[in-house]
Amino acid sequence: MGILKKDYNVIIIGAGAVGLAIARSLSERGVGSVLVIEKEKTFGRGISSRNSEVIHSGLYYPEQSLKTKHCTRGRQLLYEFCKKHNIWHRMCGKIIIGKKGQEEDIHSLYNKALNNTIPDVSLLSSSQISSIEPHIYAELGLYVGCSGIISSHHLMEAFFTISKNHDHDYLFMTSVVDIDILNSGYKLSLNNPNGELETVTSNWVINASGLASDIVANFLGDRYTFPEITFSKGCYFKLSSEWKGKFKHLVYPIPDKLSDSLGIHLSFNSDEQIKIGPNAIWLNDKEEDYNVDSHLLDDFYDQCSTYIKGLKKSHLSPDYSGIRPKIRSANSKFSDFHISDEQIHGLPGFINLIGIDSPGLTSAISIGKDISKLIT
Repeated sequence: MGILKKDYNVIIIGAGAVGLAIARSLSERGVGSVLVIEKEKTFGRGISSRNSEVIHSGLYYPEQSLKTKHCTRGRQLLYEFCKKHNIWHRMCGKIIIGKKGQEEDIHSLYNKALNNTIPDVSLLSSSQISSIEPHIYAELGLYVGCSGIISSHHLMEAFFTISKNHDHDYLFMTSVVDIDILNSGYKLSLNNPNGELETVTSNWVINASGLASDIVANFLGDRYTFPEITFSKGCYFKLSSEWKGKFKHLVYPIPDKLSDSLGIHLSFNSDEQIKIGPNAIWLNDKEEDYNVDSHLLDDFYDQCSTYIKGLKKSHLSPDYSGIRPKIRSANSKFSDFHISDEQIHGLPGFINLIGIDSPGLTSAISIGKDISKLIT
C-alpha cells in the first residue's frame, strides 16, 4: 500500500514574526502547499507585537550562540528588507549607559561587541553623552550605531502578504491540541473557531508557536525530551507628551543578569512617543496576563529617574506588557534559542523553535532562511 498524500507539504504552527518569516522564505523558494495555524484572530498578536520593536545589534550574547548568529545576520537582512518594502524603521543607534562603578561592565560590553563583530561601536564620556542626549545623565556609555527601531506590525504584514500571494493558507482562531506521528509525516488535531475538532496532515511541521512552543513539542510523546519554557513578563510605561521627540537614540542601562533581561530602557515609535520598559517578572503559573500593575510606577520611576534628567513621577502612566518565553537552566543564566531539526530524535520533518524571545524580531528573517532550506 502506498503512502497516502498529505493535506499539506508544510504546516507552520504560529503566525508571529518568526512563523511568518519562515512562510515568507518558503514563498521566495517557491515552496507551496503551506498551512499556517494561529490561535489568535489574526497574525502577530502575541510576543511579536508586545515588545520594544528594537532592531538589536547582537552585542549582548555569547559569541557562538544562536542569538548572536541570527541577530547579527538578521539585523542586516532586516534593514535591507525594510528598505525594499518601504517598512518604517530608523537606524537611530543606541547608548548603553553606565553609572559610577559600572566602568568595567561598559568595557566588557565594548569588548563583547568587538568579538561579535558589531559595527559602529565606540565608548562615550559623560560629556559626550550629554552633548548628543541632553536629557540623559551617565558617567560613561557605549554607543552602538547599528541598533534601530521598526514597525513590527508593518514588517509582519509584509511577510503575511508575500506568503498569501504565494497561495499559502491560514487558519486563525485555531489551536493545535494533539499531534500523531505517522509512518510518514504527521497528523495534527485542531480545535477550530467553531469549537469543533478536526485533523490535518502534512509532511513537515514547524513549531513556531511562541509561548506554547514547549507544549506543542510535548504533543510528540513522553519518549522525547524538549526544553521547558518559563514566562517572563515585561511591562511598559509611557512618558507624557512633553517628552515627545526629546530623544534621538535608544537608551539602555547595563543588562540585568539576574532576570536575564536588558533592563528598563528608553525607546520610542514612529510618532516619537517615549516609552520605558520592560521590567522582568517571572510568571511561574505560565498565565498570559497582560495587565500592567499601576503599583509598578514607583519602581519604574526610581530606576529611570537615575538617568533621565527632569523626570517626574507624574510623567509616567501604564502602557502595555508582553511575555518572553525563556528557557531556564540551572546550569546557565543565559537563555539561548532552541532551534532543532528533530530528525536527530527520529522525527524526520519536525522542526522545533522553542524559547524564541528577544532578539527574535531582529532574528526572524535569518531564522526563516535557515528553516526554509531544510524543507524538501
